Amino acid sequence: MHTSLLPTVSAIIPAFNAQQFVGRAIESLLATGYPKLQIVVVDDGSTDNTLEHVTHLAKSRTDSAVVVCQHPGGGNRGVSASRNLGISTSSGELICFLDADDSVEPHRFATATRILSESPEVDGVYELARVLVEHPTQATSWKDRQAFGIRDPLQHTDLLKTLIQGTPWPSSGILFRRTLLDQTGCFHEGFSIAEDCHLWMRMAAVGHVVPGDLEHHVSTYHRQTDSLYTPSIDRKLDYLRALADFLKWTNQTSLPASTKSLIRREVANWLDNTLIQCRAHHRRGLALKVAVSAARSMPGLTFTRRNMANVLYTIMKK
Repeated sequence: MHTSLLPTVSAIIPAFNAQQFVGRAIESLLATGYPKLQIVVVDDGSTDNTLEHVTHLAKSRTDSAVVVCQHPGGGNRGVSASRNLGISTSSGELICFLDADDSVEPHRFATATRILSESPEVDGVYELARVLVEHPTQATSWKDRQAFGIRDPLQHTDLLKTLIQGTPWPSSGILFRRTLLDQTGCFHEGFSIAEDCHLWMRMAAVGHVVPGDLEHHVSTYHRQTDSLYTPSIDRKLDYLRALADFLKWTNQTSLPASTKSLIRREVANWLDNTLIQCRAHHRRGLALKVAVSAARSMPGLTFTRRNMANVLYTIMKK
């Protein structure tokens, strides 16, 4: 495709005390060679030299490809607010994200931009990230994972079901049209865990998101330690909070009745599966907390006959 016909892409990098890594993230994006790329780095109130480092890097370029911004007063607002600031600061037709301690591959935009350019009905393209555990003793939750994301080519309700059940695409593996945010809104700034899952579910509920290249990872998820999100049963309560708010959003959004019914059914299935997992891990206390939290946040959904059976069996069986 001729360069003049390529869509503009804005890559958003939230950065907090990331002086050691953020240069790698920026350079990996520049190494893609994508000709119409804007990189927006949002300093989230760093107390190290992150801001000075990225400002110097931006000024050293002559093409204005790197833009640096920060919250009013240099405050620390968290990853959701930082990504939202990056979105509002950016100008690209397409948007992607990259955490400051991660990186992308040279072919990051090859498949996704082609699909979005050739298929105007498509709102977003998801792909895979490689998991690179750099300190195995400090990132135990990731030691047996080589890839992060949805490995199957799913669309429509199948994709939405998978997201609700807790398998997301990586934040560095989605490229989507800015216009999709007109329907979904941006990141929920009240969430610091599962905030990305919350937005991905909204995207799949109202937009047309399709798979890209699922044979070759487009980014690398560098694990130094166990991050805020880990694939662990201990994060079930955090995810439940995101699910409850997503369910509230669907009730306030114009969606087909069949989609709303599917969402409620899948959330109920997630609750059942979570209680079964708690039982398998001998976590009766966690099961009770999940059940109580679900009853409070989703009262009309929680206590089906199957839910009740799982709750009672899980918390009573010794």
